[in-house]
Amino acid sequence: MTPEDDQKFEDTFESKVADFNQQASEEVLAVEKEIAKLRDPTVHAALLFMSVREKENANRLMKNIYARLDQLEAQLKTIESRIGKTGTRKAAPSAPVVPAPMLAEVDQRIVGYIKEHGPTSA
Repeated sequence: MTPEDDQKFEDTFESKVADFNQQASEEVLAVEKEIAKLRDPTVHAALLFMSVREKENANRLMKNIYARLDQLEAQLKTIESRIGKTGTRKAAPSAPVVPAPMLAEVDQRIVGYIKEHGPTSA
């Protein structure tokens, strides 16, 4: 690097630092203005008012949700009462159903005869 390049680099570096310092001071001033606004009692009152309004809206929504849940609960109770009246509710199985064993036709006739006439001997 030549001394001229070094000088150019220092000039650009110094100008960038100066630009950064200027932008930083502008940002600091903006933040200080916002802090000053927060010290104002009217800002506090406005924030509290907005908070109260949001709380009221949330309560209104919760009230609507609870009302809808109550409606659904009432509908469920009416459906349950209808099911209870018609007896369409499944009863608990008393004993498992065992399927009949597959028998040949001749054996099925023998079993049918025994069911009709009672015990017999060959």
